[in-house]
Amino acid sequence: MTRCTKLLAPLLALSLLVLPACESNQKADPLGQKSDGFPAPGKESVYRASMKALIESGFVPDYDESSEDVGVITTRWNVQLQPFAGTGRRDKATVKITEVDAHDSYFRVETNVIREQNVNVKNPSDHVYAEWENPARVAEVENLITRRIEMAFLPGSASSEWRKGRGFDDRSPRLRDLDPKEPEPQEGPLGLPPLELPPLK
Repeated sequence: MTRCTKLLAPLLALSLLVLPACESNQKADPLGQKSDGFPAPGKESVYRASMKALIESGFVPDYDESSEDVGVITTRWNVQLQPFAGTGRRDKATVKITEVDAHDSYFRVETNVIREQNVNVKNPSDHVYAEWENPARVAEVENLITRRIEMAFLPGSASSEWRKGRGFDDRSPRLRDLDPKEPEPQEGPLGLPPLELPPLK
């Protein structure tokens, strides 16, 4: 082994340790925006509609990370680099499909979109040097995707007769208020029970 090779080996090992630091170490919010319950022929049709909605929203599905059986679609990172630090970004979307309990042929989706910033200062327009940090949910994009999926099964032009013929509400076939409400806090701000005052006389 030459002297040059001996010097390069530790440098190469060090570079391999440094590369993962370019990825964000911060935790992203795993929760997403949930739709109302909507009618659909089956999970397969909701899966296809979700794929279509994601593509129309500018995302590329990651077929290796997605599963129709599980009811999850994950996309690849949608990268948009810029010439200035902090302005480049990348977005990633996940859609989860679930059946609505006690309502046959009803489904809902939960859409999560995470955006990260490229904080690299020296080469912000080069993806090789990108440093992704500050993950945050993008509510407006989540809402867009969720509504696109819903509207594939909730035609706005449907007549009252069409809705009634399928057993839907005359105004809308949506199922609302499916999530349990948050329980009222039983403790005060300091962890003490609520203060009970005597009645006014």
